[in-house]
Amino acid sequence: MSASVWNNAGTWEEKDCSEWAKEQLQTGLAVEAGTARVTNVTNVKGHVHVLHVRGKARVGMELTFELGIEVTSDAGEAVPGKLSVTEMSETDVDDYDLELSGRVKSEGTKAQQAANKAQALGLREPLTAAIRAMMAAAIERAGSA
Repeated sequence: MSASVWNNAGTWEEKDCSEWAKEQLQTGLAVEAGTARVTNVTNVKGHVHVLHVRGKARVGMELTFELGIEVTSDAGEAVPGKLSVTEMSETDVDDYDLELSGRVKSEGTKAQQAANKAQALGLREPLTAAIRAMMAAAIERAGSA
């Protein structure tokens, strides 16, 4: 992203990409890992801005969202659940909390529950990659806007 014509000094400039980013999260977070997959994204709230500060572009964001998930059990059953991201900012994209709920957390033996939880939390890495890709695309998009 480059500064606007009026911002020759390259000081502070901010472009709101919130609505675009929320739409991107709806499709971009459809990820899989092992036997777990994201089935839908709901309750996306917050903001995403591309900031141009002293000649450098970066993303500023605060987001919360919920992910509908399914984990395929050892018996081949699709066990539903939900992962909630209660707070994510540009500074903690690699270290955000995932809260697991639903049948995927409570159904079956303790061993099955632990296996389901491990599979569900295995979604963290592809989710993080998808969010980083959205952040890079926001910077690129803001530069061409």
